[in-house]
Formats: sequence, C-alpha cells, structure tokens
Amino acid sequence: MLGPLVKYYHATRYGPALELASSSGAMLRIETIEGDTISAAVSSGAEIRVSSGTCNFLTASASSGSSLVMEDVQCANVEIDTSSGSNASVHADRSIDAGAFSGSSIQVYGAHEDIEIETSGGGGIDFP
Repeated sequence: MLGPLVKYYHATRYGPALELASSSGAMLRIETIEGDTISAAVSSGAEIRVSSGTCNFLTASASSGSSLVMEDVQCANVEIDTSSGSNASVHADRSIDAGAFSGSSIQVYGAHEDIEIETSGGGGIDFP
C-alpha cells in the first residue's frame, strides 16, 4: 500500500492564475511561489504547505479536516473559506475576506487594512 503523495515544487507564474489542489490525504509542499493570482483548494485530510512567496490575490478553500499553510506567502488580498474541521493560515497585507464554518479555523497574519469575516458552527478566525 502506498502512503500519501508528497510533491515538492518551486512554482513561478505570472499570468491569469496559478492553481494548487490537494485531496484525499495527499501532501503538496512548495518551497517558493510567486504569482499575480493564486488559487488553492485542499480537502479530505490533505495538506498544502508553501514555505515562502508573494502574490497579489489569493483565493483559497479548505474542507473536511484538511490543512492549508501559507502564512509565509505575502499576499495583498486574500479570500478564504474553511469548513468541517479544517485549518488554514494565510498572510494578507491589504484585505482579508474570511469565513470559518463547522469547527474549522483560520489564522490571518499581516497588516491587513480591510477586514471582512464570517464564522458559524464553532468556526474561528484569529489575528495573531
């Protein structure tokens, strides 16, 4: 039986969007990422972990016990939703639009100017 898939990448792309996805217990690890627009989706116990980078816009979702770790990726604007026991950490320097639902959690780092949050069902958002 094979264990979870682990991939290591150095990703750079300036264009319409850079898309990251991980599901079903897989692990996606990226050393450095740079792009104008980044989309990240993680689900079903999977993990996406990015060690460093920058972006203008980050749109992300985490669900079903998954984990998204991107607090060292300095993004200007972040939109993120988490649900069902998942957790996420992001960095937003200008704006953050975050929703945490059903026991999930989000940690937001950075010097955000515009904050919009929504929580329900035991979800939590923290600004350490």
